[in-house]
Amino acid sequence: MDGSEFVMRIPVPWIHEAAILSGKCVAVGLSLWFRFGIDKTPRVKLTRALLRKFGVDRHAGKRALAKLESAGLVTVERANGRSPIVTLCQLTSRTGPNA
Repeated sequence: MDGSEFVMRIPVPWIHEAAILSGKCVAVGLSLWFRFGIDKTPRVKLTRALLRKFGVDRHAGKRALAKLESAGLVTVERANGRSPIVTLCQLTSRTGPNA
């Protein structure tokens, strides 16, 4: 094994918030956490290759990333012609075990 088969745990409140969004938000969220687990940095590049690994085309990925950003789960740095740099955000107290 090369270490990429298992990555860190994903915070349940974070994935819960992503799961209630529509489209490919969960798949994009999982791809971001996967990359975070490998790179050990909260800022990750969301590439087309990474999206493909999780069954997401670039158009669906762009829409899902915008929804994750609107929900406050990520912040995104965009530059024309480049893959976005995504920062995973900590959730505030608005998300609790009964949310």
